[in-house]
Amino acid sequence: MGESFIAEARREQIIQSCIDTLEEVGYTKVKSFFVCKFLSVGIE
Repeated sequence: MGESFIAEARREQIIQSCIDTLEEVGYTKVKSFFVCKFLSVGIE
């Protein structure tokens, strides 16, 4: 059984949002954000 249409559309939205964020702020800042979030520390 394959994924539902809604699940597939949602996955595509999430992937596109990630691509847009990478283009807007750059890989280094996105990477730093997630590392800091994982470690529960803030970044400027």
